[in-house]
Amino acid sequence: MADATDYRYKVDVLSVHDGDTVTVSVHLGFGLLFATSIRMAGINAPELSNTPTGPEARDYLRGLVAASTGPWTARTYKTGNEKFGRWLATLYDPAGTDICQQMIDTGHAVYYNP
Repeated sequence: MADATDYRYKVDVLSVHDGDTVTVSVHLGFGLLFATSIRMAGINAPELSNTPTGPEARDYLRGLVAASTGPWTARTYKTGNEKFGRWLATLYDPAGTDICQQMIDTGHAVYYNP
């Protein structure tokens, strides 16, 4: 992904599906919003259905979202979406923390480069 052109958008996190997938409302400007599913780039969190650590990763991410106020930032890439149609993005909380990296650092996800 390092060679792809990136774009940054302000987003509101609407829901957390699992430890690496969220639904966001993207601020497009002029009062326009677009809801979409985002797959967090560069990480892979445990699945919800077949591992006890899946719900832990999801709940950790939910806690990060609940603890923050203000819009997040989604850094997307020109290469766009992945095989399930979700946009790939690095997420940053309102303080500018790279949440993808934080998920790795806390053991809730591993580095992933498809």
